[in-house]
Amino acid sequence: MENISMNSALLKSTVLLSLFGTSCSVKENKKEEQKPHPNIIWIVSEDNSPLIGCYGDTNARTPNIDKLASEGIIYDNAFANAPVSAPSRSTLVTGMFANCLGTHHMRCKNPVPDFVHFFPKYLKDEGYFTSNRIKKDYNTFDQDSVWDVDSWWNWEEALEGIGDNQPFFIQYNTWMSHEDKVQSKTRRDEYWKGTLSAYGYPDSVESPFEFEEFVPGSIPHPPYHPDILEVDEDWADYYSCIERMDAEVGLIMAQLEKDSLLDNTIVFYFSDHGGVVVRSKRFTYESGLKVPFIIRFPDKYQYLAPGKPGTRTDRVISFIDLPPTLLNLLGIPIPDYMQGNPFLGKDSKKESEYAYGFRGRMDEAYDFSVTIRDKNFRYIKNYMPNRIWGQHISFLWKARVPSAWEKAFKDGTCDDIQNRFWQQKPVEELYEIASDPHNVNNLAKNPDYTKDLERMRTACKTWIFDIKEKSFMPEGDMVSRSKGSTPYELMDDKDFPFDMVVETAELAIEGNPENLPVLIKRLHHEESSVRYWATVGCSILGKQSEPAKDVLQDMVNDPSIDVGIAAAEAMKNLGEEKMTIDFLKSILLKKPDENDKGELYYYHLHALNVITLFDNINQNSISMLKEYSEKKDIPGYNRNIAAYIVEINQ
Repeated sequence: MENISMNSALLKSTVLLSLFGTSCSVKENKKEEQKPHPNIIWIVSEDNSPLIGCYGDTNARTPNIDKLASEGIIYDNAFANAPVSAPSRSTLVTGMFANCLGTHHMRCKNPVPDFVHFFPKYLKDEGYFTSNRIKKDYNTFDQDSVWDVDSWWNWEEALEGIGDNQPFFIQYNTWMSHEDKVQSKTRRDEYWKGTLSAYGYPDSVESPFEFEEFVPGSIPHPPYHPDILEVDEDWADYYSCIERMDAEVGLIMAQLEKDSLLDNTIVFYFSDHGGVVVRSKRFTYESGLKVPFIIRFPDKYQYLAPGKPGTRTDRVISFIDLPPTLLNLLGIPIPDYMQGNPFLGKDSKKESEYAYGFRGRMDEAYDFSVTIRDKNFRYIKNYMPNRIWGQHISFLWKARVPSAWEKAFKDGTCDDIQNRFWQQKPVEELYEIASDPHNVNNLAKNPDYTKDLERMRTACKTWIFDIKEKSFMPEGDMVSRSKGSTPYELMDDKDFPFDMVVETAELAIEGNPENLPVLIKRLHHEESSVRYWATVGCSILGKQSEPAKDVLQDMVNDPSIDVGIAAAEAMKNLGEEKMTIDFLKSILLKKPDENDKGELYYYHLHALNVITLFDNINQNSISMLKEYSEKKDIPGYNRNIAAYIVEINQ
C-alpha cells in the first residue's frame, strides 16, 4: 500500500476507495498461542446511526469504514445505553449504567462510589499506555491517573511518553459528525481543516480529498419527518458530515499503517449514540440508540476474533458490555461491580437477551423513559407521559428542522405520524423492528402482541429494580440528599423504600381516577420521592384530582422543593394558575447558600420546566424571567429555558 503523502492524488469519496491496506488473511487451523498484549484503538464518532454503506445504506459514501468492515466483524445489533453523549460515555467509562450511578442527566456532575474506577485504570495496571483524544464528558468528576495523555489533538502527541514495546490503548474521539456540524457548515469546515492539519496537511497543501455536497432531497427521510425543505437540507448536510467522518477514519488507519502499528492493533469503530436529525439523538428509538459497531483483528490476533474477516453477527451488545469485554479480551480480571457481559475473550458469557437504555434530563428539558431491545422488538416505558416528545431544547433548536417542523404541525400540514412528536406520550410503546425500523407503529395496545408486550415489560421492570433506577428521585432532591455520599449509595440503601417509590410512580402514570384515593394517602408518606410521584399522579389526573386540592395546596410548602414544585403543577391543572406562577417565581428568587452543592439550580430548572406549560404569562413575570436569563452566574441550561419562555410570551 502507498501511504498518503503530500503528493497524493485526489481521492474522490464518491468512488469507494479506501485509504488503508488490503484485507488481512486468516491462517487456517491456527492454534491459540500466547501473544504479547495487542494494542487497542477505539475510534468513537459522534451522533451517527448505522447510516453507512456496510450496513446497507446505499446513499452513504463511506469507503473507509466499509473497508474496515470487510476486514473485521460487523455487529448488527449494537446499542448505546443512552441516546446522548455524556450519559452514554458515563456508562462506557465506568462499566455501570449511568441511571444506576445517578450520572444519567445531561451534563450533571454527581460523584460515583469509591469502588468504581474508570476502566482504563485496569489497563494501566496491566502495563498499558492509555491515551484519550480530548473529549471525556463522563457526567461525573474525573479520576486521576487514568490517562497517560488525555488532551491531544495531533496524532504525533497520541503516544508521547510511551515506553519501548509498551502496548497502548487509544480512545480516538472524532466529532466530525456531531450535530453542531450539521447546524453550521462553518464549524464543519473548520473541524475538517483542523483534522487535515493534525495529519500533516496545512491549509497551504492540497487536501487528498474532494467532496461533492449531497443535494437536498437526495436522501430519503423517515416517515416521522414532514416533507419540507428544512428536513431535506439537514439530511443532506448530515450525510456530508458522515462522509468527512469516514475520511477521518481513513486518515487514522493510514497513520496506523504508516507507523507500522496496524499489524499489532485491534481496531474498534463505533458511534457514541445515534443521530442526528431531530427524533434520533436524545430519543430512545432505534434512531437514537442503535450504533454502527465494527472490530478489526489483525492476522496476529485472529484467534481472539469471534469470526473471520468480513463476517457479521446478530449478537445483542451494548456499551455496558464494552469495559468487561475489553478487560476479558486482554485477560484482565473483571471487577464485580461492572454490569455488562463480556462478548470477547476466553471467559465470554452467554449472549445477553436484551440491550437496555434510558433517557433522563436532556439539557434543560426534564424527561424520564426506559427501554429494552431484543432482536425483534423495542419496548419503551415513559414515566413522564404528561410531557410531549418535542420539548424545546435550545441546542437542538439551532438546527433547521425543529422550528420548521413545529410550524408545519401548527399549520396542519403534517400527517398523524408526524403530528405525534408534538403530542403527549403514551405510557408504553412496543415496536417490531423488522417491519417498522423507524418505530412509528406502536403495538402496545395490539392484542396480537400481548405476550411480547408482557415479556418485555417484565424484563424492563426487573432491570429497573436490579439497578435501582435513579430517575425515580427528582434531580434537586437527589443532589441535595446525597451530600457526603453518592446518589448510588443513597438509593441503594436497604432502608430506602424503592419498591414503594416505583409502585407509586406506576400508579401515577396510569392516569386512572380509581388510583386517586391511594395517591392522596401517599401524599403524606414520609419518603419525599413517594410524595413526589403521588403529586405527579394528581397532576396527570388534572381536574379529576379535585378531591386532593386542599392537600396539594398545602404541599407547595413541602420540605422537598421538588415535591412543592410538582404540587404547584398539579394546582395549575386544577385552575390555580396565579397561585402556581407566584410560587414558582418565589423558587427562582431563592439563592444558594454555602452548603449548596448545585441542587438549588436544579430546583430552579424544575420550576422553569413547569412554567413552560403556561399559555400566558403576565408582563411582570416576563420581566423577571428576562432578568434571570441574563444573569451570568446562572447555569446555561437555566438561562436558556428562561430566555425561551420570554421569547414565546412576547
